[in-house]
Amino acid sequence: METLAEIRGSTGEPRTLGLGDGVIRDFLESDPSLSRAIEEASDNFQSLKGDLGGKLFEMAETDLVSELQSDYVNFYKAPTVNPYVAIAARGPWIITSHGAVLHDNGGYGMLGMGHGPDDVIHSMQQNWVMANVMTPSFSQKRLADRLRKEVGHRRGSCPFSRFVCLNSGSESVTISMRIADATPSR
Repeated sequence: METLAEIRGSTGEPRTLGLGDGVIRDFLESDPSLSRAIEEASDNFQSLKGDLGGKLFEMAETDLVSELQSDYVNFYKAPTVNPYVAIAARGPWIITSHGAVLHDNGGYGMLGMGHGPDDVIHSMQQNWVMANVMTPSFSQKRLADRLRKEVGHRRGSCPFSRFVCLNSGSESVTISMRIADATPSR
């Protein structure tokens, strides 16, 4: 709790309040991923202050969100943009730049495995030589073989001849439209 108090005491006006300290204390006793998230938030907070200076953190949270995204076109409507800046996350827990603790109940960053799952991070620590589909890779073959095996294991075979890997929901909509445009109407 001292760590969160230090962050909160070094930042401007928060917009996102997060969970109350009593609730946080209760979860600290039962979920070690919350302790890790808070420790990482402290480390990241100090590192970011060292890299960027303290002025950004002294801003009101609403102003900080605007400042950090000022160089980018954001196609999302303002009410759908998160009103906070995450500086650490583990399991379902997010710690914000202004010291709020949030429980992420299904955000896209934690679906399935939670934020920063150790087994996934451990698997990603090996350097893999690859880019995207423009650069052939043995990893692409391995992934396709594993997908084909998993997707088809209940049917006896996979119903798909090829796979598409995309980065976002908007890319999936775009490719759906391209496939629809390329497919003659029936």
